[in-house]
Amino acid sequence: MAPLLGGASARIKTLLDALGTIGFETHLAFIERDRGDEPAMRTMLGERFHPIPYQRQSCETSLMARLRRRLLQALGMESGWLWDVDDIYDPGVEEPLAKLHERYRFDVVIVEYVFFSQALSVFGPEVRKLIDMHDVFGYRHRTYVAAGQESHWVSVRPPDEVRALWRADHVLAIQPEEARLMRESGLPNVDAVSHVVNLASDPGAVPETPMAVFVGAANDSNAHGLQWFVTRVWPIVIASCPEARFHVAGAVSAGCPVAPGVRPEGRVSNERLDELYRSARVAVNPVFTGSGQSIKVLEAMGYGVPVVASTVGLRGIVGASEPGIARADDPEAFAHALIGLFGDRDHAARARESAYAFARASNEEQLAVLERACYGRAVPESATRDSVLPDVAFDPLLANVARATPTQ
Repeated sequence: MAPLLGGASARIKTLLDALGTIGFETHLAFIERDRGDEPAMRTMLGERFHPIPYQRQSCETSLMARLRRRLLQALGMESGWLWDVDDIYDPGVEEPLAKLHERYRFDVVIVEYVFFSQALSVFGPEVRKLIDMHDVFGYRHRTYVAAGQESHWVSVRPPDEVRALWRADHVLAIQPEEARLMRESGLPNVDAVSHVVNLASDPGAVPETPMAVFVGAANDSNAHGLQWFVTRVWPIVIASCPEARFHVAGAVSAGCPVAPGVRPEGRVSNERLDELYRSARVAVNPVFTGSGQSIKVLEAMGYGVPVVASTVGLRGIVGASEPGIARADDPEAFAHALIGLFGDRDHAARARESAYAFARASNEEQLAVLERACYGRAVPESATRDSVLPDVAFDPLLANVARATPTQ
C-alpha cells in the first residue's frame, strides 16, 4: 500500500482514512501477493497491520499454463485472455483471516477486488460483507487489445464477475457508470463510492514556478500517455514558456523520454509526493486507455491543483468543470490549456479554487454513501454515530480489517 504511487494503493489508503472519519477503527490485512513497503505500513497502522502470506496459484506459476495462454492469444482466441474469477485466490489465507476474526470479532468486512471475494466465506451471517470492485473486469482485455497494448492484469467473463459479487451484502463501485452496469446485471445493492482524498487545509497560493506533474505506476496506459505527452505536447509548451518544468513521479518515470525541462523523479516517498503536488501549477493525465477511476486526478484536486487530462484520463470524474478541470485529446489543445495556467496567474488562481471546491464537495458525498453501505441502511438523523456504530470493518488482499471503537 505504501508508497502511494499507484491508484489501487492510494484508493485503499484513503478508504482506510474514510472509514476512520465515519467512526471505525481500521485494521489492514495485507495479503502479500505483491511487494509492499511493510515498514511504512507498520508505521502507519502499528498493531492494526496484519501481513498474511500468499502462495501464487498454478495458473500463474505453471509454464505450460502460461505458454497455452500465449498461444491462444497469438491465435486471436479470446479464451487466451480470460481467467476464472477465483484463479488467483489462495485458500491458504483463510486460516489467518479466521484467527483475526476470532480475536477481533469484526462486524464489517471489506474485500478489495472481486478475485479475493471467496475470503468472505470465512465470516458468518453476523458480519456485514462488502466488496470494493476497483474496476469492472468483465472482458477488460478488449480495450487494451484494440489499442494494441498488453492486456493489463486479469480479464474475466462478465457473468462470472457478477456471480462472485453476489458473495457480498453490498458492492462498492468506483464510478457511477460501473455501479449502473452492475445494477443492470442484477446486483441489487451497489453504490458508487469515489476516491475520498486527503484535503489540504486550503487551495493555497499559485506556485511561482510554472511546473506540471504526472504521477503514475508502470503500466502500458501510463507509459504510452507519457510518451505522447513528452513528444507531442511538451515541445509546444516549452516553445511558449521556456522556463516550464515537468516532473514525473512513480515507476512510470523509468521510461520517460529525455526532453528540456523534464525531470523523472522515480519512485518517491509520500513526503516527496506531497511536495510535488504543493509545488505544481497543474497536474496532467494524458492516458488514452484504461478503466476504473482516475484517482490521480482527484488526488491533485485535493491539493487545489487543477488538472488537464484526456477524456479517458477523466473517466469516473463526474461533475467537475473548468477551470479546475480541462479536457484535451489533441496536442495543441492540451498544450494551450497548460500555457494558459502557466501564463495567467489570475486564471491559475481561479482554477485552484475550482479544483479544491470540487474535491471537498466530492468527499462529503462519498463519505455519506460509504457510511450507508457499511451500516446497511441510512443512519437516522436523530441517532448519534456512537449509538449505532458497528464494531468493525475489514478488508483482505490490500485490505481493511477493522475493529471497533468509535473515534472521539
